[in-house]
Amino acid sequence: MTSHRVLFDMHLAQFRGEDPGDTNSIVVDRWGTLIDLVTAAAETRTLPRPTRVGLSCTLYFLTDVDNCTVTVTGDYDHAGNSSLVFTDVGDWAQFVSFYDGTNYHWRMTGSGGVDETVLAARYSPLLLALDNKGTIVVPLGSITEEDGTALTIFGASSATPGFSQESDKELVLRWHNHANPDGVAFTVPIPLDLDATADITIHWLADMSGATDTPVILHEVYFGKGDTDAAGTDDEVDGGATITEYTATTLAANVQAAPDTLTVVFQPTDGELGTDDMRVYAVWVEYTKKVVAV
Repeated sequence: MTSHRVLFDMHLAQFRGEDPGDTNSIVVDRWGTLIDLVTAAAETRTLPRPTRVGLSCTLYFLTDVDNCTVTVTGDYDHAGNSSLVFTDVGDWAQFVSFYDGTNYHWRMTGSGGVDETVLAARYSPLLLALDNKGTIVVPLGSITEEDGTALTIFGASSATPGFSQESDKELVLRWHNHANPDGVAFTVPIPLDLDATADITIHWLADMSGATDTPVILHEVYFGKGDTDAAGTDDEVDGGATITEYTATTLAANVQAAPDTLTVVFQPTDGELGTDDMRVYAVWVEYTKKVVAV
């Protein structure tokens, strides 16, 4: 038989198999089997293990009276998933058979529409590992007094913080060791990719001018207009003169989705700057990005 004849015979071959009906097993007895799934109600099918390598099978949802759940014996991916739900006409899934030295397995090679929640779960761990953290950088120059008044150069003995260039030319936001230090604030837009079902965390990079005081960073958090304080637990600046990262987490239950704004008010707690000044080198907010379904 010539190669031309083989290809011609394959062209004429019937690849469509029979839908076995509710609760029954799909038979794959040829390469390239296509099964048109037809439901009369919510139904199930089973795709048994293949019997040899190199088989291929495509399931296509032809008639949708209700969903069709297909259980793939063993699994269809390395994550161990074995169930697929066909919900709309045109949903499809394609498989090819492999042998792992012990058992034959189906492996999904493509799909459309079918069970997107499960499929997203297969890939989301990879997406999360690659890039699921977002950062809102808050420039020190964008921070104002709580009432919106612009901050100026640091002045010793003042309750109002100001900008100070330290000995190594670093620019910081500095509070004098005043008994009642003023609060400051910033407002940023909520990023469009922020996942409002996850916590957000405010970060301060700060130190003290000495090793005596350990003030708590008293903070407030507000979303949008007319919100109540959603701040989490205040952190204590206890690293002395060592520049240290301090954090405060706002729980997901209080986080709002875009479009909206986030306003944060913060200051050293009253009565806790008795000897040393507090210096803030950087402020930023970390959030979890939405994972797009695949």
